[in-house]
Amino acid sequence: MGIRGRIRRDSKHRVLRAGESMRADGKYQFKYHIAGKPHFVYSWKLEPTDKLPAGKKPCLSLRELEKQIGYDLESQLDPMKRNITVNELVERYLSTKNRSETQYSCKL
Repeated sequence: MGIRGRIRRDSKHRVLRAGESMRADGKYQFKYHIAGKPHFVYSWKLEPTDKLPAGKKPCLSLRELEKQIGYDLESQLDPMKRNITVNELVERYLSTKNRSETQYSCKL
């Protein structure tokens, strides 16, 4: 079996999904790409039910962060900033609509 067929697991023997990995210090990381550039998010917990290591600040689990990133990418928001101006929102809306439809519906 090649590398592609191998199932990756963490130190607790749980199966890791695509893009997930466990670092040497025990932190989980998720890698995703935006416009060809890699981005990473980190968490001490893989699942929401995992216990936080002693002395670490509370954080969302890696799987919760993945879900948020997936939603943000689907709705064309920047997952890192999560902010958008009204002008950017209108430009995105108009770019998704047919030009002839918007000309008629936007007349005063």
